[in-house]
Parts: sequence; C-alpha cells; structure tokens
Amino acid sequence: MKPSDDTIIPTQHIDTTIPNISHNLFDYTINPKAFINAHNFSTLDELVDEVKRIDNDHKAYQDMLHEPLFLDNFDPCKYYEKQIFNFLDSILSQDPNEAFRRGNSAMLYLYNYRAQKRDNSAKLRKKIAHFPRNMLRKIKEHLKS
Repeated sequence: MKPSDDTIIPTQHIDTTIPNISHNLFDYTINPKAFINAHNFSTLDELVDEVKRIDNDHKAYQDMLHEPLFLDNFDPCKYYEKQIFNFLDSILSQDPNEAFRRGNSAMLYLYNYRAQKRDNSAKLRKKIAHFPRNMLRKIKEHLKS
C-alpha cells in the first residue's frame, strides 16, 4: 500500500539519535579544555552564555586556544602516516589477483562493454582514416619490386 501525501510517518520508527561510539575504539583522546562541548550544557542558553563568557574574557580565550588538542602526546600526522602505510602495505603485499577487489556488478559490466565498443569503433575509424595512405604505400612497394 502506497502512503498518501498527507500521511505522517510515525517518529518512533525513525532513529534520530546520535550514535554513541565507545571511547575504546579511538586511538586518541581529545582534550576537553581545548573546545566547548555542547553536551556539557543542559540548555542552549547555557551554551550561548559560555561562548559569550569566553569571547569576552581574553585570558580564558587564550588559555583555551593554547591548550593541546589531543591528550597523551598524540601526533595526528604520524598516526595517519602509519595508518596509510599499513593500508597500502596490506594491498601491495598481496598477490595481484587477491588485491584486485572490483565487483562483478551490472554497472561494471556495462562500463567494460561500452569501453570495448569505444575501443573497437576507434580502431575502425583509424583503419578507415589510414586506408588511403596504406593503399599508396602498397602501390609504391609493388611498383618498386
């Protein structure tokens, strides 16, 4: 049954919550003194008051600005350099047939089919375009011999 335009979808079936991700899954910890966490305030007005307070208090602003973003001496450049290296190493250390992970979907089949047709039509155009030149070369060779 197709719902009509005036049908309201019950909100209990729609998940509008922000997922709660366990802190154990992160390799780093963000310094709570380096930013304003909106979840620490019960109302939007309290959050706005805190932003105004920090905006008007130069020392509080400078203290927050100069706090390190990550705790535990975490270096994001080294972290992501290691992540990228491990990712590429896992690909390049495999046999090429195992590393090749393209699916066999309809879109890929269609792409390959169209690419093959383009290649075939390009070869045919080239053959037609070079026909007069090739015929003259054959005539010259025949006359020389």
